[in-house]
Amino acid sequence: MLVDDTGVVVAANVAAGRLAQTDADRLVGRRLDAVLVEDTQAAMPIAMAKPADQGSEVMCRIGVGRFSRPVACAVTPDVDEGLHLVALQHADDADADARAHLLAAAVDSSHDAVFTVDADGAITAVSARAAEAVGYTPRWLQGRPVAELVVEGCRAEFTRLVEAAASGHDVFQHDTKVVDHGGAVLEVTVNMAPLRLRPGGNIVGVSVIVQDITARKMLERRLRDHAERDPLTEIYNRRRLARELYRAVRLAQRHSQHEGALLLFDVDDFKRVNDTLGHAAGDDVLRTLARVVGRCLRDTDVLARLGGDEFAVVIGDADAAAAQAVAAKVLQATRECLSPWKVTVSLGVAHFTGAGEEAPDRIMAAADRAMYRAKAAGGDAVSGA
Repeated sequence: MLVDDTGVVVAANVAAGRLAQTDADRLVGRRLDAVLVEDTQAAMPIAMAKPADQGSEVMCRIGVGRFSRPVACAVTPDVDEGLHLVALQHADDADADARAHLLAAAVDSSHDAVFTVDADGAITAVSARAAEAVGYTPRWLQGRPVAELVVEGCRAEFTRLVEAAASGHDVFQHDTKVVDHGGAVLEVTVNMAPLRLRPGGNIVGVSVIVQDITARKMLERRLRDHAERDPLTEIYNRRRLARELYRAVRLAQRHSQHEGALLLFDVDDFKRVNDTLGHAAGDDVLRTLARVVGRCLRDTDVLARLGGDEFAVVIGDADAAAAQAVAAKVLQATRECLSPWKVTVSLGVAHFTGAGEEAPDRIMAAADRAMYRAKAAGGDAVSGA
């Protein structure tokens, strides 16, 4: 609206009339303070009295009685000789704009990466953090399938979850991996939700919130590995051995072509080493034994120290003859490496095929009995179950 020095409206557009709940033509010729609700009338003359080089914004109410509505009035004095420009905006609209800007700022400053995608999974919007995390510009990301950022082996599952969110389902804490611009793999957890422009409205896309959990996953792996390692020899401990034996037995039970074996061995007369040479020498024997036996095994075999001077090896995908060959190789290697301490080892071998009621504890007991038969025969030997 244009208002003269006396506060009379000399021009008004349709939007001004709509806010005042009347025709724009009916505003012309009326005093502006007559259009405003009584308790806000005093604000406008003060705003119009400011110098010409200073704009002013005041909050008023316009309309009739309980049907009045809040408006933000931006006053620009003296836009023309004796005329002042009064721009009106519904306060709810102004608040909505402010909230939208505030929300956008919060999204961009979030430590999580935020994407919006359409029903086909194509990226429609990207937060500043999202672009920074994957190392691409928002312009490059725009329109590309969001699944392209996911490592190839995880894409099918990720795409299925995007489709689920686009059909109205929430997706919580889906762990997956993405690849950044430099080729580095990031471990992330993803939350997805249907995107609606208003409550109860049609789904127009999916919000995808991505949190980088690479550091946390690395820490978890280190802690898990530490919990499953023997601190003296740095090989696996009894806990990990039990898990690997269970896995090997289950594999043999599911697939008839898979067999395996458990080797159990300890040092003959180990107590003499500790008693005569000291515990430091005993520790050297154990570390040497772990190192040398490890060299005799395949990458898929699992060596563990069960406690004291007792060790075990889970040999996967090996028949009885192959298991005996590994045991013979280990025995020969230990003869050479333990000769400085004048000790040997006794080995027991328990082969399993997954047939019958072969349980991990029974296999362990069978290998233990075989080892003690070798020890009873004088040690430095291999005995089968």
